[in-house]
Amino acid sequence: MKKKIKILILLGLCLVATCLIGASVLAHTTTSTKLAAWGRYLNDKNHDASVADDIYAQGEKTCITTKDIEQVQNFYMLSGKDEKTAWEEAVQYVKEREALYQAAIDNGYSVTDQEVWDYIDELKKTVDSADNKEDALAIIRQFDSEQDYWNYEFSVYQKNLPIQNYVHDIEQTFMQRSASSKKASNEIESEWQQYFEQLKTDLINKENYQIVNK
Repeated sequence: MKKKIKILILLGLCLVATCLIGASVLAHTTTSTKLAAWGRYLNDKNHDASVADDIYAQGEKTCITTKDIEQVQNFYMLSGKDEKTAWEEAVQYVKEREALYQAAIDNGYSVTDQEVWDYIDELKKTVDSADNKEDALAIIRQFDSEQDYWNYEFSVYQKNLPIQNYVHDIEQTFMQRSASSKKASNEIESEWQQYFEQLKTDLINKENYQIVNK
């Protein structure tokens, strides 16, 4: 039986074991019109050489750029958030992504180009077999070609895949330790969510981001 593909993995934003972007945002963005608008935005940014990549904030090992924040802000605004709220949530999202990526690399979760392409190949198969394939195509069709879209996704998953692998292993370890607690599955899941939120907070605090470009 076909399954619905989680559209967040196609939005150019990071999807990890527990989404950095809430389900409510997904619910507001799964219309063809909004998905197509997002695809057009990504394609335009992909071709716009004039887009500034200024550093917005500098951490101990990472930095976040204005370009990355604006991209996520645009997504949140498409989902219905006002400009100010979208910016604030985008800054938090990018901080989390960069801090998680650095933690992944520090813990040995780097990936090769071939591993990323292998992941992309599996993603293509998922799209082809999904019963909401048209939602995915609403994004893909906005690029000059399907290959241009997958080339874009390759650049995204060079960073996302290490994060996903890192968080997956942390979650598995957490679940294994909790298995003997005799707690209900929903209680364990709630505790994992709390644990993961605290982990992200700790990693951001470790980076100690300082704004350099307001």
